[in-house]
Amino acid sequence: MAKKKGGSKKKKSKTSSKKKGKSSKPKAQPKPKKEVAVVQPPVEEVIEEAPVIEPEEIIEPEEIIEPEPVEEEVVQQDEKEKTELSDAVSAVISDKTEEEKETPKKKKSPTYKKREKLLLQWAAEGYDVENMEKWLEEGKKGIKGIFDQFGANIVKIEEMKKELEGLDLDGLDTLVEEFEQLLSNPNDLENIEFEFTKLKAAKRIEEIKKELDKMVLDSLKDRITETRALLDDPNNIEEVEAKLADLKKDYKEAYFEDGIEAMVVTTDEKPKAKVKKPVPAGNGKIPMEVKDIFLLYRDGKFISHHTARVVPKEEQEQLFADLKTGRNYLKSPNYKPQKLNVISVNGRKILVQGGKYTVIIMVVAGDVNPWTEKIISKVQGLLEKEDGQALVKWNGDVASLKSAGKYMTALLYACMKLSKKK
Repeated sequence: MAKKKGGSKKKKSKTSSKKKGKSSKPKAQPKPKKEVAVVQPPVEEVIEEAPVIEPEEIIEPEEIIEPEPVEEEVVQQDEKEKTELSDAVSAVISDKTEEEKETPKKKKSPTYKKREKLLLQWAAEGYDVENMEKWLEEGKKGIKGIFDQFGANIVKIEEMKKELEGLDLDGLDTLVEEFEQLLSNPNDLENIEFEFTKLKAAKRIEEIKKELDKMVLDSLKDRITETRALLDDPNNIEEVEAKLADLKKDYKEAYFEDGIEAMVVTTDEKPKAKVKKPVPAGNGKIPMEVKDIFLLYRDGKFISHHTARVVPKEEQEQLFADLKTGRNYLKSPNYKPQKLNVISVNGRKILVQGGKYTVIIMVVAGDVNPWTEKIISKVQGLLEKEDGQALVKWNGDVASLKSAGKYMTALLYACMKLSKKK
């Protein structure tokens, strides 16, 4: 019976020890820290309830010690320090002063927001709006006029960009690159317009040089050299344009006299002496007078008409009839390609001569000049050489034949020259 009673007390003692966080043996209790007060139960109660414990059942003190309240205070202190540190860091990295923090933000007006939106749009288009943003934020005086002028300048710059795209600026890459760098600053419009004028002048100078390169007549050599020298100074562009206009006019008249005639004077036999030019008039012959020249494509499609006279209304019907006659002759079995074909009609003569891609029809009065076939062949060859790419598969676009007008006019002037020779 004594054993059973002792067993029940043993269980009660374990429960009591767990609740109070100490051993049932008073001597095994840990020494409490000064900051923590440990309340011990009355000695009498412990002695009365403590059972006789076998040695193997003694619980070591370190295994049952719970975390002391001091540790919780340390954790709370750490959290407080972190909060204070976070506040300190936020204050350091903030770009706002205490005055700015206390000052409430001004509400943006609809006009202000509209201008902000405009700045975003202009910036997206590649324009420099840094100063505009600054002036808007500062409330610069006259900001409305500044924005209006900036927008107007952008419109002008966009027009220049569009014009720039349509210009042939081959060989001017450096100038174009330098000019494009200016376009991002609309506030510098006056300088942009000045540089654009210089760029177009440089383009025109290159075009004039190419035109002068094509003028190879000895009789105009000195004038061409003089005009070319003026191109060294862009400020001479107006004077150069005037000289070039005169050169073109004189060149047309002298082209065949000094150029084509010299090139077409070829025979199968080698000349033993200076070739004597054929006499265009004399011996009872009537000088050839060219009235009209028509340029056709090889399939008979009309390209252009050239004449040095004003065609009266009553002669227009006859003019179209002559063109139709020459065109129909292309289908005749008597037509000889790349040879001069002569058709006599009511005192007039219709000359038809075909090349590789083109056909030239001339309506003349008088006797056909002996030089005519060679001159036409030479002109046709030069024309087809320069416009050959467009002529291979010509689609009817007359503008693509850039040399047609030049050579047909030259042919007309050459024939006029021949009719005046004695």
